[in-house]
Amino acid sequence: RVIQKAFDCVSLSESQALIAELRQLRRRPSTADSASGGSGKGNDADDDEDRFAVIHDCIICPNANHVVQKIITLELDISHIQFIVDCIDTNIAFYSGHIFGCRIVQNIINYYGYHDDKRMLREMVSRENLLHLCQSQYGNYVIQHILKLSFHRGRDQCEQIKQTVVRNVFSNVVYLSKNKYGSNVVENCLEFANDKQRDFVLDQILGSGGGGKTARHAVLCDMVKHKFANYVIQKLLTFGNMRQKQRLLQAIERGIPNLRTLNFGKHIMEKIKKIKQQSNYPKTGAAAAGTRVNVDVNLAPMSTAAAAGKSQTNQVSSSMKEVVAAGSVHSLSPSTHHKKRFYNNY
Repeated sequence: RVIQKAFDCVSLSESQALIAELRQLRRRPSTADSASGGSGKGNDADDDEDRFAVIHDCIICPNANHVVQKIITLELDISHIQFIVDCIDTNIAFYSGHIFGCRIVQNIINYYGYHDDKRMLREMVSRENLLHLCQSQYGNYVIQHILKLSFHRGRDQCEQIKQTVVRNVFSNVVYLSKNKYGSNVVENCLEFANDKQRDFVLDQILGSGGGGKTARHAVLCDMVKHKFANYVIQKLLTFGNMRQKQRLLQAIERGIPNLRTLNFGKHIMEKIKKIKQQSNYPKTGAAAAGTRVNVDVNLAPMSTAAAAGKSQTNQVSSSMKEVVAAGSVHSLSPSTHHKKRFYNNY
């Protein structure tokens, strides 16, 4: 914390000097290396390992990673923090999936993601890295962060990167939806997707017409019952257009008649209820019958108990009229004040 505070207090040139000192630090040689004296013939891999050893330790350290984050947020020219970017580049998947490393990665793509034609971003969203990070406890946050990224320079310069994420995620939507962390990424993608992309997702889940009826409903039924995938179904019922919502709703009603009895069916039923309220969804079956019954009840003759109740009410009304009449006899021309007091007391 002292070092972080120092960056707030010192001048720009002094901040750059502190960063340069960190860049030049090398890990102390181990006892074994000192005893052997070293061969003196290092290769490039050994040089990189030695050069990045200290900054690597800082990135994955629960305390030092905050200093690295502070350095990045100073928004200096990238030449001053290139050694941090180069270290991350050695294994993007590892650092993106690390509990502390993922914070550094998110800061780098926030402040320097546009650098070098977004090379680091493009590597992150490549199919192999993307599927790995989507299922990572911490890497999934990096992917979700990319979906929210914008460099605020006119049009969204990250649109192509985001579309790559959405395309690769939706191509594996059923697989990722059943993963604890992957389902979060799928839900986020559904918020950013366009109608054509959501149609593609529905085709993946409901089938595009091929296969038998049982095969078409098997995937949907499996997802509705799944503890993670059911949230993806709920998200589709929330962010799809009305045509997509009704397509999914009808598939659920036809293929999963016992929805109410499922562990996660209650939440999906609530979404369906809202959709039916928003659109004039035709009432069928019991709902329609219920409406007719209500009309018939209103037109049917009163039962004996109801008639007795009405007679009793009429008797009370007659008694009240007699009371009012009696009051008028005792006071033939009561003042307005007396009228108000009488009715107030009544």
